Amino acid sequence: YVDYSGPASAFPSPAQWASYATLWAKNASLMSFSDSPSEIALIGSSIPLVASESNLDARVILCIIMQESGGNVRVGNTFNGVVNTGIMQAFNGSSFNPADPAGSILQMIRDGAMGTTNGPGLKQAWEEFGNYYEAARKYNSGSVDRNQLNNPLGATAGYVRDLANRLMGHTWAGM
Repeated sequence: YVDYSGPASAFPSPAQWASYATLWAKNASLMSFSDSPSEIALIGSSIPLVASESNLDARVILCIIMQESGGNVRVGNTFNGVVNTGIMQAFNGSSFNPADPAGSILQMIRDGAMGTTNGPGLKQAWEEFGNYYEAARKYNSGSVDRNQLNNPLGATAGYVRDLANRLMGHTWAGM
């Protein structure tokens, strides 16, 4: 685990990140604490699809899912001025529907990656900044201190640092 801090240039470049296959193997095992094998498989098939639809890096989508919910499809909602739902804790997005696991898992990932009718997703933040670290800060808090991405601005202080470590393939107690 590395204590990354400062502007995006102080964080590892995408070329340094672990491969999607490596990240999937590590994180799918963590998902097994809360999800069934079929639910994990549905997450696994939905991420590359949504990455292709949104032109986002599948590694970032996977690591945002793990950051927001640990991949737990039954994660509860959070409220920080808006209701954040689903495995990506999307702005007024979809939640898991046990009657339609495939459809609801795909929709939760689409909501987080591409936004909802009520608010933006990771794609809009990526388009605004052209940088996944600044986009992640915007996704988490709605604001970005470009000089210090660990500045929580009302949200999770270590969000971007933890995301960078996840992208590098690091694991730690209490992930």
